[in-house]
Amino acid sequence: MNSLLYVFLPCKKVYPTGITYLADFIHRRRPDVRQQILDLSLFPPGQRQAQLREVTKAFQPELVCFSWRDIQIFSPHEGDASLEHAFNFYYASNPLKRVVASFQGLQNLYRYYTDIRNNLSYPWLIQKEFPSIGMMIGGGAFTAFADQLIEKLPEGIIGILGEGEDAILKVLNGEPLGEERFIIKEQGRVTKGTKNTPALLDALSVDIPYLTSIFPQYREYIGECIGVQSKRGCPYDCAFCLYPYIEGKRVRYRPAENVVKDIGQYYHQWGARRFWFTDAQFITGKDAYPQCTEILERIISQQLH
Repeated sequence: MNSLLYVFLPCKKVYPTGITYLADFIHRRRPDVRQQILDLSLFPPGQRQAQLREVTKAFQPELVCFSWRDIQIFSPHEGDASLEHAFNFYYASNPLKRVVASFQGLQNLYRYYTDIRNNLSYPWLIQKEFPSIGMMIGGGAFTAFADQLIEKLPEGIIGILGEGEDAILKVLNGEPLGEERFIIKEQGRVTKGTKNTPALLDALSVDIPYLTSIFPQYREYIGECIGVQSKRGCPYDCAFCLYPYIEGKRVRYRPAENVVKDIGQYYHQWGARRFWFTDAQFITGKDAYPQCTEILERIISQQLH
């Protein structure tokens, strides 16, 4: 395969950090592969299917990779009061508050199921209108609910659990997935793979000039907060968190020099001034101190603040 379209499925507006690292990973190993990133979050709901159809027709990819970031609604997001409504419904002493919260809760549930149904519709659109194109799907939401979602997706789509760099490269090269963490449904049967060795992050980086050339919508994020990843994995077992399941319990660090290089590219070439670390935790424990300290010192010394 020589062409790949990444589709960031709709969620709240957030920079698609994971896809940028994926695209750079593939480009460094297969520079002959044409790539493009499409962020459906940036279009009104009524235009998203048409945009996917139009971009797919124009770009003509051999492989489409969907990234499903969010699925839950009961989380304390800015501008999303779902968690507050739930607490009011169960614990408010004022009966009127409980009644209001019950109606708001029904609205939240309707939105929740509608969003899931809409996101499921995009792979079905590709299968129906572009049946020769291969498909993969991953991301945090898919990883968390892979067993349920794979039953509702077209047969043959390859689901990736956790990190996708190595798996996508293997599919592009026509290699068997082997020990990759994947799930696929074929002829009514679900098959899973288990990966024992997480990917190393030493070479993970972002080439901003290349990224700019394959991400036509990048201007929508000028002035927004840009996500940068300094490590993957989390050693803890918090009941409310899935990061150890998604990224593994072994913490893998990117070289501080590479992390700050990414920040510097966004700073100087895109004019970005706001950043956030997308790690499960920026400081996972004492072992993280040297990397975190070096990152901050480099940011200060390079005046990226």
